[in-house]
Amino acid sequence: NSLFYASDSNTAIDVTAIDACAYLRERAREFDLIIMKMDIEGAELDVLEAILDGGCLGLIDTLYVEFHSQYRAGGARERAASRERHLISRMRSLGLRLRIWH
Repeated sequence: NSLFYASDSNTAIDVTAIDACAYLRERAREFDLIIMKMDIEGAELDVLEAILDGGCLGLIDTLYVEFHSQYRAGGARERAASRERHLISRMRSLGLRLRIWH
């Protein structure tokens, strides 16, 4: 769904994923302050939804995030933008210090 390239399953690579909430809980035992920077090329929507649904957003003191809806093509752009707006609203309503860049 990108404006800049067509996805190709023949050239895709597998990456190892982690459970974001488990990672945050582990780090929170070690550190008093957690500042998270998130630039994960469109996957931020799924990860942030998992963090919110997992109840671990409160472990993050400040979140810097780059959203990517503007790079999507067609209807995927508006769907992603809608999810971004909803996530931003939820996170801010919970008091998260949120910094967005493009």
